Amino acid sequence: MDKLDRYRTLIKDALTERASLMRSQPLPGEEVVCLLDEATDNYLLLRLGWVHGKRLYSVTLHLRLVEGKVCVEQDWTDDLLHDLVAAGLSIEDILFSVVSPTEARPKAQFAVT
Repeated sequence: MDKLDRYRTLIKDALTERASLMRSQPLPGEEVVCLLDEATDNYLLLRLGWVHGKRLYSVTLHLRLVEGKVCVEQDWTDDLLHDLVAAGLSIEDILFSVVSPTEARPKAQFAVT
């Protein structure tokens, strides 16, 4: 299995597991949606619905595979990236979209505790 296929599998397994955990403890009116799009290599974990009379639409996690790397667009989890690294994702292959690609990305690091 090549690196890209391995990363797809790691991400899909981790998101599916996290979605199942979130679905086991939902807020009343909340729906957890896990989107795994291999065609565009976008992987999302969403919270949707109506909670306490207010609209809920929250992107909990959004990862993309770009040029063999995992691009973190959004991450409101506590430890999903740590779990992915423990499962075999290389730290060097993690990019954070909130960090400018021209100046700060080479300085950004992902620390595993």
